[in-house]
Amino acid sequence: MTAPWQQVLANIGALNNPQAPFSYWVDRDAIVGHWFVAKITSLGIGSVDSFDKE
Repeated sequence: MTAPWQQVLANIGALNNPQAPFSYWVDRDAIVGHWFVAKITSLGIGSVDSFDKE
């Protein structure tokens, strides 16, 4: 049994993990994914505390 499309879209946020280098969201009726090339965890004035490039 397949889920209705609106139900699938409503659950896309559950795929996101703060530790993963990618995220998903819904734009109108489409699922959009984004791969982060670099993730900066915090910024200070004139400095970067953590910079991970994968």
